Amino acid sequence: MTPTQGKLIVIDLMPILYRGYFVFLSKPRRTADGINTSSLSLLANTLEQMIRKFKPTHLAIAMESATPTFRHTLYPEYKAQREKMPEDIVAAILQAQELAAAWGIKLIQADGYEADDILGTLATRGAAEGFEVIIASPDKDLGQLAGEHISIYRPGDDSPLSAE
Repeated sequence: MTPTQGKLIVIDLMPILYRGYFVFLSKPRRTADGINTSSLSLLANTLEQMIRKFKPTHLAIAMESATPTFRHTLYPEYKAQREKMPEDIVAAILQAQELAAAWGIKLIQADGYEADDILGTLATRGAAEGFEVIIASPDKDLGQLAGEHISIYRPGDDSPLSAE
């Protein structure tokens, strides 16, 4: 099957926000009011670069559930070892939502599901409906989705992964 519907890019939000925060940790980007915009800056640059490079017909950003996922129900210690999210990243989530809305980009979040679940669902459904799909994420676990019409792009790495 040859893609005929266009090109769909689905972006994994949180790794980009985290990367933006830590890349600029020693010299954060701030507004005149002191608001840290390091994460938002990297997100905006990533979006702009991906739009320019891949020229998608459709674009969506996937983000984590605000509520516990089914994984937490099955295994209460799921991700319990993770450090608390820095407050600047928490604030960047709202900034990212506002940026997506301003740019007309659909930001998808579903209670009880992680971004990976959303990325996988959008990618497999998009490919089945005839889209060429690019998943933008540094998460190597998503490589299992790579196939004839689904590729993985690692923002900042510039080396797309595919099934070939």
